[in-house]
Amino acid sequence: MKDGRFHLKYKAENAVDLETEVIVAAEVYHGNVGDTSTIEDTVTTAQTHLREAGTECEVKEVVADKGYHGEETLDSLQNESGVRTYILESDRKTNRTWTDKNARRESSYRRNRRNTLGARGRRLQRLRSERVERSFAHLCDTGGGRRTWLRGLEKVHKRYMTAAMAHNLGRIMRSLIGAGKPRCAA
Repeated sequence: MKDGRFHLKYKAENAVDLETEVIVAAEVYHGNVGDTSTIEDTVTTAQTHLREAGTECEVKEVVADKGYHGEETLDSLQNESGVRTYILESDRKTNRTWTDKNARRESSYRRNRRNTLGARGRRLQRLRSERVERSFAHLCDTGGGRRTWLRGLEKVHKRYMTAAMAHNLGRIMRSLIGAGKPRCAA
């Protein structure tokens, strides 16, 4: 707290379709919540949005960076949600020991590692770094979603969802008429 003012930290997560670059889920969480505990909610929200939209699409693969890697997260995503994971793992100085852990968790970990190190995993990680990070930069930096003066998670979430809808509308306009902004179309 400084001069009677306080700052609340929020973090945002996007679920983006790698083919069309459309944001399927845009979630905002409190800043003290880790990425490994929020990715399951974001994937569930993306599946719900696709179902509600009446599309035949569904979430089959999850591609994420090192911040989302966790043994419990991989196990839950692969076995309970039924998705294939391509989540990079952090560099470790020591080898993992699996003597005190569940065999299912170890197989989920090894399956993710095999998926990530394969040719398809590398290609998907390249697409993620190009397309997902670009859409996130458009929302947060160019779109002004990085900082907000609103109070409350609900209001911040509404503001962020509005920015995500504007991004999706721009993607649709670009695919239909070749321009993403009304001024360019004129």
